[in-house]
Amino acid sequence: MTTTQTQQITKPTTFEGWLEALSGALGVRHKSDGTRFTYLSDADYWNPIRQDLLEIIHAAHDDELPNEWRYSTFRHIVESLLEYGQPGESPWDVEAYREVSWQIAESGADSYTSQNIAWLAENVGRVAFRDEDITTEFLPAEQACHIGFLALLRQQEEIEWMVQTVLNAVESLVAE
Repeated sequence: MTTTQTQQITKPTTFEGWLEALSGALGVRHKSDGTRFTYLSDADYWNPIRQDLLEIIHAAHDDELPNEWRYSTFRHIVESLLEYGQPGESPWDVEAYREVSWQIAESGADSYTSQNIAWLAENVGRVAFRDEDITTEFLPAEQACHIGFLALLRQQEEIEWMVQTVLNAVESLVAE
Protein backbone atom coordinates (compact mmCIF):
# COMPACT_ATOMS: atom_id res chain seq x y z
CA MET A 1 0.00 0.00 0.00
CA THR A 2 1.37 3.35 -1.00
CA THR A 3 0.69 6.41 1.06
CA THR A 4 1.16 9.97 0.03
CA GLN A 5 1.89 12.70 2.42
CA THR A 6 0.70 16.21 1.83
CA GLN A 7 3.54 18.65 2.12
CA GLN A 8 2.82 21.69 4.23
CA ILE A 9 4.77 24.85 4.67
CA THR A 10 6.22 25.78 8.02
CA LYS A 11 5.72 29.23 9.46
CA PRO A 12 8.47 31.53 8.10
CA THR A 13 10.76 33.18 10.64
CA THR A 14 12.36 35.82 8.44
CA PHE A 15 11.15 38.83 6.52
CA GLU A 16 12.24 37.31 3.23
CA GLY A 17 10.59 34.01 4.17
CA TRP A 18 7.21 35.71 4.62
CA LEU A 19 7.59 37.59 1.33
CA GLU A 20 8.47 34.36 -0.46
CA ALA A 21 5.44 32.67 1.10
CA LEU A 22 3.18 35.50 -0.05
CA SER A 23 4.66 35.35 -3.53
CA GLY A 24 4.23 31.59 -3.74
CA ALA A 25 0.66 31.65 -2.45
CA LEU A 26 -0.58 34.26 -4.93
CA GLY A 27 -1.69 33.22 -8.37
CA VAL A 28 -3.39 34.67 -11.44
CA ARG A 29 -6.36 33.10 -13.20
CA HIS A 30 -8.24 34.07 -16.32
CA LYS A 31 -12.02 34.26 -16.57
CA SER A 32 -13.96 33.17 -19.63
CA ASP A 33 -14.45 36.83 -20.62
CA GLY A 34 -10.66 37.26 -20.87
CA THR A 35 -10.21 39.28 -17.70
CA ARG A 36 -7.73 38.10 -15.14
CA PHE A 37 -7.76 38.11 -11.37
CA THR A 38 -5.23 37.54 -8.61
CA TYR A 39 -6.07 35.12 -5.82
CA LEU A 40 -4.67 33.43 -2.74
CA SER A 41 -4.11 29.73 -3.41
CA ASP A 42 -6.51 27.37 -1.70
CA ALA A 43 -4.00 24.50 -1.77
CA ASP A 44 -3.74 22.59 1.50
CA TYR A 45 -0.01 23.29 1.46
CA TRP A 46 -0.67 26.82 2.74
CA ASN A 47 -3.03 25.84 5.59
CA PRO A 48 -0.50 26.34 8.43
CA ILE A 49 -0.05 30.02 7.51
CA ARG A 50 -3.20 30.78 5.49
CA GLN A 51 -4.76 32.95 8.19
CA ASP A 52 -1.58 35.02 8.52
CA LEU A 53 -1.42 35.48 4.74
CA LEU A 54 -5.08 36.52 4.65
CA GLU A 55 -4.54 39.07 7.41
CA ILE A 56 -1.69 40.70 5.49
CA ILE A 57 -3.73 40.77 2.27
CA HIS A 58 -6.84 42.14 4.00
CA ALA A 59 -4.85 44.87 5.76
CA ALA A 60 -3.49 46.08 2.42
CA HIS A 61 -6.99 46.09 0.92
CA ASP A 62 -8.14 48.89 3.26
CA ASP A 63 -11.73 47.58 3.34
CA GLU A 64 -11.89 47.29 -0.47
CA LEU A 65 -12.61 43.57 -0.70
CA PRO A 66 -12.86 42.05 -3.18
CA ASN A 67 -10.87 44.36 -5.41
CA GLU A 68 -8.69 43.19 -8.28
CA TRP A 69 -6.69 46.42 -8.38
CA ARG A 70 -5.70 45.85 -4.74
CA TYR A 71 -4.89 42.17 -5.30
CA SER A 72 -2.76 42.78 -8.40
CA THR A 73 -1.04 45.75 -6.75
CA PHE A 74 -0.38 43.61 -3.68
CA ARG A 75 1.24 41.02 -5.92
CA HIS A 76 3.39 43.74 -7.55
CA ILE A 77 4.44 44.96 -4.10
CA VAL A 78 5.48 41.51 -2.87
CA GLU A 79 7.41 40.72 -6.07
CA SER A 80 9.10 44.14 -5.97
CA LEU A 81 10.09 43.79 -2.32
CA LEU A 82 11.66 40.42 -3.08
CA GLU A 83 13.46 41.83 -6.11
CA TYR A 84 14.87 44.81 -4.23
CA GLY A 85 16.03 42.61 -1.35
CA GLN A 86 18.00 40.16 -3.53
CA PRO A 87 20.77 39.40 -4.03
CA GLY A 88 22.42 40.90 -1.04
CA GLU A 89 25.33 40.17 1.20
CA SER A 90 22.97 39.99 4.14
CA PRO A 91 19.18 39.83 4.45
CA TRP A 92 17.36 43.14 4.38
CA ASP A 93 15.64 44.42 7.49
CA VAL A 94 12.34 46.29 7.48
CA GLU A 95 14.04 49.69 7.32
CA ALA A 96 15.89 48.76 4.13
CA TYR A 97 12.57 47.77 2.56
CA ARG A 98 10.96 51.01 3.74
CA GLU A 99 13.62 52.99 1.87
CA VAL A 100 12.43 51.59 -1.47
CA SER A 101 8.69 51.93 -0.82
CA TRP A 102 8.27 55.04 -2.98
CA GLN A 103 10.15 53.44 -5.91
CA ILE A 104 7.78 50.47 -5.68
CA ALA A 105 4.83 52.87 -5.65
CA GLU A 106 6.11 54.72 -8.71
CA SER A 107 6.69 51.50 -10.66
CA GLY A 108 3.29 50.10 -9.70
CA ALA A 109 1.16 53.10 -10.63
CA ASP A 110 -0.74 53.25 -13.90
CA SER A 111 1.06 55.29 -16.54
CA TYR A 112 -1.93 56.80 -18.35
CA THR A 113 -4.10 59.60 -17.02
CA SER A 114 -7.26 57.78 -18.15
CA GLN A 115 -6.28 54.75 -16.04
CA ASN A 116 -5.59 56.93 -12.99
CA ILE A 117 -8.91 58.75 -13.38
CA ALA A 118 -10.73 55.42 -13.79
CA TRP A 119 -9.00 54.17 -10.62
CA LEU A 120 -10.24 57.23 -8.72
CA ALA A 121 -13.74 56.84 -10.13
CA GLU A 122 -13.87 53.19 -9.06
CA ASN A 123 -14.03 54.22 -5.39
CA VAL A 124 -14.93 57.73 -4.28
CA GLY A 125 -12.94 57.23 -1.06
CA ARG A 126 -9.74 57.34 -3.11
CA VAL A 127 -10.04 60.99 -4.12
CA ALA A 128 -8.58 62.41 -0.90
CA PHE A 129 -4.88 62.28 -0.19
CA ARG A 130 -3.87 60.45 2.98
CA ASP A 131 -1.12 63.02 3.53
CA GLU A 132 -2.35 66.53 2.83
CA ASP A 133 1.22 67.81 2.39
CA ILE A 134 2.07 65.34 -0.37
CA THR A 135 1.15 67.69 -3.22
CA THR A 136 3.56 70.38 -2.04
CA GLU A 137 6.22 67.76 -1.33
CA PHE A 138 6.16 65.98 -4.70
CA LEU A 139 4.64 68.33 -7.27
CA PRO A 140 6.07 71.56 -8.64
CA ALA A 141 3.58 74.43 -8.43
CA GLU A 142 2.81 74.32 -12.17
CA GLN A 143 1.72 70.67 -11.92
CA ALA A 144 -0.26 71.00 -8.69
CA CYS A 145 -3.33 72.13 -10.67
CA HIS A 146 -3.10 69.38 -13.30
CA ILE A 147 -5.69 66.70 -12.57
CA GLY A 148 -3.66 64.03 -14.36
CA PHE A 149 -0.61 64.56 -12.17
CA LEU A 150 -2.78 64.70 -9.06
CA ALA A 151 -4.48 61.41 -9.97
CA LEU A 152 -1.11 59.76 -10.60
CA LEU A 153 0.31 61.08 -7.35
CA ARG A 154 -2.75 59.90 -5.43
CA GLN A 155 -2.39 56.39 -6.82
CA GLN A 156 1.32 56.35 -6.00
CA GLU A 157 0.52 57.49 -2.48
CA GLU A 158 -1.99 54.67 -2.09
CA ILE A 159 0.48 52.07 -3.32
CA GLU A 160 3.14 53.42 -0.98
CA TRP A 161 0.63 53.14 1.88
CA MET A 162 0.01 49.52 0.86
CA VAL A 163 3.77 48.83 0.87
CA GLN A 164 4.05 50.23 4.39
CA THR A 165 1.03 48.19 5.51
CA VAL A 166 2.58 44.98 4.15
CA LEU A 167 5.90 45.82 5.82
CA ASN A 168 4.21 46.48 9.16
CA ALA A 169 2.22 43.24 9.00
CA VAL A 170 5.23 41.12 8.06
CA GLU A 171 7.36 42.85 10.69
CA SER A 172 4.85 41.88 13.38
CA LEU A 173 4.90 38.24 12.21
CA VAL A 174 8.70 38.09 12.24
CA ALA A 175 8.74 39.56 15.74
CA GLU A 176 6.42 36.81 17.08
